[in-house]
Amino acid sequence: VWLHAARRSGLSRQFFYRSTEGPLTAGLIRLSLLLGNGCVLLYCFTPQWLGFAQLPLVDGVRWMGGLLALLGTFLIRRVFQHLGRHFSTSLDLKANHQLIVTGPYRWVRHPMYVAYFLCWLGWSMVASNLCMLIIGLSGLAVVAWVRTPKEEAMMREQFGESYTHYCKNTPRYLPKRYR
Repeated sequence: VWLHAARRSGLSRQFFYRSTEGPLTAGLIRLSLLLGNGCVLLYCFTPQWLGFAQLPLVDGVRWMGGLLALLGTFLIRRVFQHLGRHFSTSLDLKANHQLIVTGPYRWVRHPMYVAYFLCWLGWSMVASNLCMLIIGLSGLAVVAWVRTPKEEAMMREQFGESYTHYCKNTPRYLPKRYR
């Protein structure tokens, strides 16, 4: 899903990094991705190396994790559909960028972080591995914590009052019903 969205929006050097992001933010993101994905690969190919972190989860909880991961994947797909060519992994706005307030963006300002959180939580439950859970979710939390204010400042600068109004009416991560 991610690769398809990346190809659709046009892969380039700027897709992955812009100087506006800053080396600290970019480094934290890449470190989080490296550790999180490294943990997944380690679990997939040599699960015994992460055996020390195995959680005794019952099958029902693991199946629930699979459903959470599927929900997160569905949400990521919807996010990419609504972003279209505006999707980028770097902190930038594309030419003719529009403020997206449809689909998942109608409920929260940062649905991609929510989707990644659901996926990571779900797959950690399926694997029933505490190491995957802690490394993945803490990495994602750091990325969201560091990057969200920069994203919002960039959007506020580009879209002005319309983005400020959007922020007043749309929560950051959790829909109003679940806050």
